[in-house]
Amino acid sequence: MKFNYKIFFVILMLGFTQKSKAQDVHFSQHYLSPLNINPALVGQFDGCIRFNTSYRSQWSSVIGSSAFKTTSFSADAQLLKEPLNGNFIGAGINFYSDKAGDLAYGTQIIGFNLGYCQVLNRKKPLTLAAGFHISDWSKKIDISNAKLDNINDIPNLTTNVSFLDFGTGLFLYHQPLKW
Repeated sequence: MKFNYKIFFVILMLGFTQKSKAQDVHFSQHYLSPLNINPALVGQFDGCIRFNTSYRSQWSSVIGSSAFKTTSFSADAQLLKEPLNGNFIGAGINFYSDKAGDLAYGTQIIGFNLGYCQVLNRKKPLTLAAGFHISDWSKKIDISNAKLDNINDIPNLTTNVSFLDFGTGLFLYHQPLKW
């Protein structure tokens, strides 16, 4: 009996989806934040270095200084493009900070992306990119401003949680020839 790698890969991926549960950062204008979409998009642009930044403040006219504030920044670049004959290694960093409400519920993320882009066919530009992402998440809440009758209403509340997050991605694309 011949070993079927395709079936093995599908079973392996289904196993990971059963154990992985997460909610990543998402923006309504997702195309302006490519490193949050797919780690394989690191370095996928024309140019030397790419910077993305975003700031949002919501409900400040209603709730004042405890408004919802979100800040995001990312930078990525192509490395070693000349020595690799048009293929390249992409590297990037991203930062995200979110703070909400009177309890200052916040999330801070610092992440690193690394990817490789391989041109599969130069005559009909077909390219495959693979990427890896690792980030450190920190979630905090300040319960000193909570309005409760009794602080014992919230037993054993953890006010600070940190964890690592890993991600991988693939990106296959065809770039039509210029006329």
